[in-house]
Amino acid sequence: MAQFHVLTASQIATMGPGNSGDIYYASDTGAIYLCVTGGALFPMSGLVSGGIALNLASTPGPQGLPGVPFGETPKAINLLEEGRPCH
Repeated sequence: MAQFHVLTASQIATMGPGNSGDIYYASDTGAIYLCVTGGALFPMSGLVSGGIALNLASTPGPQGLPGVPFGETPKAINLLEEGRPCH
């Protein structure tokens, strides 16, 4: 279960990874941080002010098979006949 922590900014800066979902409040600066996956702290001020880019992307990975076009009914396929592995 997520917890709310009250620490000083210097304690937050030196505490190491946090627990995902926890909220950390710096009592001396008033900064609020949300702990995201992997234990990284995300400053909430950046989210509110727009100071942190949330649309960063890396190089795209391999693409899958094309989907069924909108409005068409998908047909059943035999993966073995098409030479595709079944996992």
